[in-house]
Amino acid sequence: MPTRSATFWVPKRGHAPEEYEDAAAAVDGAGRYAVADGAAESAFARPWAEALVRAFVALPPARTAWGEWLPGAQTAWADAVGTGPRPWYVEEKVEEGAFATFAGLVIDDDGWRAFAVGDACVFQFRAGALASAFPVEHAADFGTVPKLLNSRAAPARAEADADATPGDRLPGDCFLLATDALAQWVLRRHEAGAGPWVELEPALTGDGPFAEWVSARRAAGAMKNDDVTLIVVHT
Repeated sequence: MPTRSATFWVPKRGHAPEEYEDAAAAVDGAGRYAVADGAAESAFARPWAEALVRAFVALPPARTAWGEWLPGAQTAWADAVGTGPRPWYVEEKVEEGAFATFAGLVIDDDGWRAFAVGDACVFQFRAGALASAFPVEHAADFGTVPKLLNSRAAPARAEADADATPGDRLPGDCFLLATDALAQWVLRRHEAGAGPWVELEPALTGDGPFAEWVSARRAAGAMKNDDVTLIVVHT
């Protein structure tokens, strides 16, 4: 079953595009999609988020070995960071590694499967209604200390922190991969009895409306001020 996708992103209010620390990658022909949210408190978080999503869509995990692709992402991050020279306090942060939340989606003839660490989410919509939410199912469950993937940790640690789920799909199903600010908004609107897809879909056409749509919800206090990243996948 073919898929097609579109990617949208907006940096934090008051921040320049080069300060954006999320990342997204999509390969429609292979049905592979991923988003990651680099933790601002860590060093070189954006290169880590980028390494994660690129590694996932290049070699998504097997059903029983979630972390097998992580060494490639860690090598890519180390290559991007290099060896300096840099101040000692930056070097200490580099030694700790970078951190990020992550969500990946694979769509194939058998259905779909999703993988996540932290509070980046995958949503499935059917006929405009929310059919599934993963790994966070309730808006109140978003916290300040989500699980994180580390650029220096052993893959076995990632296996321990990861969540995974399979699902079925029908023609016309739509999937959203979203970092936490938008993901929490989706669940809040759903829990309020509103239709998040009905509200969101008009902002996904043309040039610029998605950024304006995010800005309006931030201004109204409906969405926290954080980097926002979204992949919309139509099947």
